[in-house]
Amino acid sequence: MSQLTPLPAPWYIFFGLLEPVSTLAGAYFALLDTDGFYRDLIPLEMKGSAAAFVKGVVGEATGGALLSGKPSDEARMGLAQLGSCYLLLALVSLFLFSTLRSFSPNSLPRSTMELIIRNYLAALAIADLVHIGVTLFFLPPVGRKDGRFWFALVSQPQRWNGLLAGNVLATLGLFTARSMWFLGVGRGSPAGGEKKRK
Repeated sequence: MSQLTPLPAPWYIFFGLLEPVSTLAGAYFALLDTDGFYRDLIPLEMKGSAAAFVKGVVGEATGGALLSGKPSDEARMGLAQLGSCYLLLALVSLFLFSTLRSFSPNSLPRSTMELIIRNYLAALAIADLVHIGVTLFFLPPVGRKDGRFWFALVSQPQRWNGLLAGNVLATLGLFTARSMWFLGVGRGSPAGGEKKRK
């Protein structure tokens, strides 16, 4: 049996083109529409029920500013830095996968390419799970007084806006795609029986 193909065309298109383009869209939104990005981090209808909680945690003045949809200078800077991180991720993926794709089959051993891609996708998969967890953890309480509030929001996706859905569902989709790559889906037959090159 032959070894799994590290980067067949469909996976190159997904990881090397589509994912960077979608990440660039996030970078654009965070860098050039910082106020809109800030406002949309938590859906508007969730903010009303969160007001008392937020004001109780950070104080009346700060809580009011947070809920007003007007980010502080510190929040703008943080969001712009987030946008620059999105830009970095998009560029790294774009350049890494296009560089790997440019090698001829004989110029870079499959095992080396497999190792590079596996380690990169493993780092991204871990970051996917952290991103989803952080997003859900910081959602405001909705109708719950026992502190386990975000479970209620997870079960109400109809209350999510596009940014929240993207941060959770799109990231979950990326994690699923990475998992499929690890499982060998769309990459040929399983490794293990490859004949040694002489």
